[in-house]
Amino acid sequence: MKSILVFSSLIFSTFFAGTTLYAQTTSSYSANTNAIGGNNNVAFGIDALKTNYSGHYNVAVGYSALYSNLDGSDNVANGGRALYFNTFGNYNVALGRDALYANTTGGSNVAIGYGALYSNTTGHINIASGDGALRSNTIGLGNIATGFSSLYANTTGSRNTASGSSSLISNISGSNNLAIGSNAGYRSLGNDNIFLGKSADDHLWRHVDWSIAIR
Repeated sequence: MKSILVFSSLIFSTFFAGTTLYAQTTSSYSANTNAIGGNNNVAFGIDALKTNYSGHYNVAVGYSALYSNLDGSDNVANGGRALYFNTFGNYNVALGRDALYANTTGGSNVAIGYGALYSNTTGHINIASGDGALRSNTIGLGNIATGFSSLYANTTGSRNTASGSSSLISNISGSNNLAIGSNAGYRSLGNDNIFLGKSADDHLWRHVDWSIAIR
C-alpha cells in the first residue's frame, strides 16, 4: 500500500510492507525499495535500509542509514550513512553522521557523534561518545571512549577506558588501559596502564606497561 502524506509543506511517500514502515521524500528514490523480507523495521530517509533482506526490528533515520543491511536485527541508526556497511551486525546503536560507518558484523556497539567508531568492522561491545571517538577501531572489543577523539587511533586494542578529549588518542593495539582527563595517556602505546589527570603520561616512555601516572 502506498499513501501520500503532507507535513510542513513537504510531500512524503510512505510504504507499508507487513508491519514495516518505510518513508521517503518524493525528491529521490524510496527507502528500502529492494527489501525482500524482514518485519518491524522503520526506515526514513533516502536509501535508508536500502538492501535489507531479512533483518528485523531495525530503525534507520537519515540518508543511507543502514544502507547495506541484510540480516542484521535490533539496530538503531540515526544520521547520514550511520551503520552504512552493516550486514549481519545486531544490537548496535549509531547516532551521528558516519557513526559505525564500516561496521559489518560487529554487535552490541554504541556510537554517538560524527564518525564515532567509524572504522569498526567486527568489534563488539564498544562504547564511543564524542566526535571521532574510537574512530579507527576495527576489531577491538570492550572499549569505552568518551570525549572528542578519545581512543582515536585504536584499531585492535581491547578493554580500554578513555574519558576526556583526546585521551589515549595514540593507542593502537594496547589493551587494559585506563585514562581519565583531557589528553590523559595521549602518547601511550602500552598495556595495563593508568593515567589520571590532564595530560598525565608526560614522563612515561610510549611503550611502557604496568604503570601509573597521576597529574
